[in-house]
Amino acid sequence: MNRRMILRLLPLAGFVLLAAGLVAVPLWLDRDRVRELGESWRLRWPWALLGLLVPAAILALGLWTRRRQTTRWRFPLALLAAEGPVSWRVRLRHAPVALRAAGLGLCIVALARPQGSQELWETSSEGIDIVLALDMSGSMQEPDMFPNRFSVEKDVVRSFIGQRKNDRVGVVVFGSEAYPLCPLTSDHTLLDQMLAELELEHMPETMQNTAIGDALASALARLDKSDAASRVIVLVTDGMDNESDIDPLDAAAEAKTQGVRVYTVLLGVQGQVLVPQAVDLLGNPIRLGAPQQFPTDPQLLKDIAQKTDGAFFEAAQRTELEKAFHSILNALEKTERTSRVELADERFEFFLWLAAAVFGLEFLLRHLWLRELA
Repeated sequence: MNRRMILRLLPLAGFVLLAAGLVAVPLWLDRDRVRELGESWRLRWPWALLGLLVPAAILALGLWTRRRQTTRWRFPLALLAAEGPVSWRVRLRHAPVALRAAGLGLCIVALARPQGSQELWETSSEGIDIVLALDMSGSMQEPDMFPNRFSVEKDVVRSFIGQRKNDRVGVVVFGSEAYPLCPLTSDHTLLDQMLAELELEHMPETMQNTAIGDALASALARLDKSDAASRVIVLVTDGMDNESDIDPLDAAAEAKTQGVRVYTVLLGVQGQVLVPQAVDLLGNPIRLGAPQQFPTDPQLLKDIAQKTDGAFFEAAQRTELEKAFHSILNALEKTERTSRVELADERFEFFLWLAAAVFGLEFLLRHLWLRELA
């Protein structure tokens, strides 16, 4: 390559560096400025930088086309004229192409969403991962707990969840089959709304029986990906299993294998009891009529709890159910969780404003100063 060819290519290389610098230098300066503020810097969509190939192609094509279109001297004094002084307007004839490519490159950098992020606070909390298996079988309509077993169960569970702010709670409901109502969540407001809308009338006629084994298996599935040190199932039922596809004791053995404790709570009064038929002015139940017998199976619940190193509780009244829940959870090992909250500071506006300035300069050069050469 001779000296004349080198001299011709030097200006083109300069414009390439100008375009690249107008994109790379602001990116580098913005990153350093963000880091000086103690923030971390990142590109939210780094794959968008692949778009820089477009302005690079525009720059190469523009410079090559303008070079081929350069006017050739066709008179005897051509060599003498070529050695004469060259004006700045001639030297800058490639600047609009470089500026246009740089402006487009800055727009693509803005599309990649440069961000500075600052950690606002870090919170630590202790909690347990709990799945509540709630009986919604037909026998939960029995009024030995006023107004019925299910209403008491739901009210106590909602009150309990509202007090367990650091726990993740999931819910499984069951009758003849088990259904997941909600996966493990710390959004207790949402969970409370879902429980508030639960009614026994929502259960189909085919759900009148009780499948305790299926409920335990479904609850175990909700805890499958839990990393908490304490994983617990609280099974609340009237205790008479009569339609499980999975044997309750087999499900309990699997819970033991997975290190999940199962606490069982038996709702309802055993033996014969006068059923409340109404309430007085103070809200106390009025018990009338002949005593009635409600079937329960406390031994099954005791066996499940014993097999999984849990505990068995009986609750014939609302207060006993409340005490059972708190006795279960206050004795459990807790897991420390750390939460980091970061505030993202979007930086793309800076690159868009810079791109607008570069496009403006390109417009002025092309249509004012270099107008006659365009």
